[in-house]
Amino acid sequence: MPNIDVTEIEQDLAIDKDNLDIECVDQARRFLRWSVTYAEALRARDEAKRQASVVKSNINLDVRSRPEEYGLTKPTEGSITAIVDSSEEVNKADTLVSDAQYAVNIFSAAKEALDQRRAMLERLVSLYISGYYSQPRLGTEEVGKMADAATEEHKAHLSKAMLARRKKE
Repeated sequence: MPNIDVTEIEQDLAIDKDNLDIECVDQARRFLRWSVTYAEALRARDEAKRQASVVKSNINLDVRSRPEEYGLTKPTEGSITAIVDSSEEVNKADTLVSDAQYAVNIFSAAKEALDQRRAMLERLVSLYISGYYSQPRLGTEEVGKMADAATEEHKAHLSKAMLARRKKE
């Protein structure tokens, strides 16, 4: 199985909600990157399938042309297929196909996840536009009450300071 590091994919899926403009602009580049990687994986898988088919055909022809070298006195379709399928070369070729399909699956998932990222960016932008990330706002009445309370607190502090100063004099 190929060693595919999904850390890079995870990094490209991250969203910095404080820089939505940059994230939105960069989305298409990220999607293209993983789409190209996916296409390359498809091509590699198809080539692995083609090579596996060639290996199977070659072994099949070899068994049919020289059955006695494979221990067959009376070759049948079943015995030929069994020899081909148990061949080490065929098993290696099939493993390469399986590994290539695994890569296709990972990069397909990356593309799907990036499409989900696009949808999440749209939702985050909508939240931003609706004021979800803005600071809480107080009504005029609450601000007036807070100002009055601060004024009273300030007056009390000044009174104490003046009283303490008089006592020192």
